[in-house]
Amino acid sequence: MKGLAAVCAGLALSTGAAWAGALPDPQASGAAAKAPAVLEHYAGALGCSFSMPVKTLLPFTVVEPATLEEHPLYLALFQVDEGCVGDASAVRTHIAALQPARNGGLYVVPGYSQTSPYLPQRIDRLFVEGEALRYTGQASLDPASPEPQAGQLSQEGGRWIDANLEPLGD
Repeated sequence: MKGLAAVCAGLALSTGAAWAGALPDPQASGAAAKAPAVLEHYAGALGCSFSMPVKTLLPFTVVEPATLEEHPLYLALFQVDEGCVGDASAVRTHIAALQPARNGGLYVVPGYSQTSPYLPQRIDRLFVEGEALRYTGQASLDPASPEPQAGQLSQEGGRWIDANLEPLGD
């Protein structure tokens, strides 16, 4: 397969031109416009005060190592007050994987939509750099302590983790 590939915790994430045709462009297909409503419904199970400050979908393909089966998905960021605490300290960014539905809609793929509590409280951006899926963010939502962070994401058992901060298998 052409393009960039990274093997992360037993899953290969294809992030190059070879998979670009696997999913339609999120803007042109309308997926980007549908994502906020789908994610808000999903976020209701996690907490309250949903927001999606970054309305960008990042297409990528998960390749199952045992079968080499490819799963084209969109990756999205959203924020929610976990447990409906009502305090900014409870608001966290989550990473969700979305897949186009046969009826033209989108649905969340729970098996690739868990976010480690060890990632920064706010993730501002997801991007591909070389062969790595990376993020930038802040450890705290408090503007007085910006503490910028950056890292590389990996998938382990459906959970997005920082490959450099968390040992696999934790």
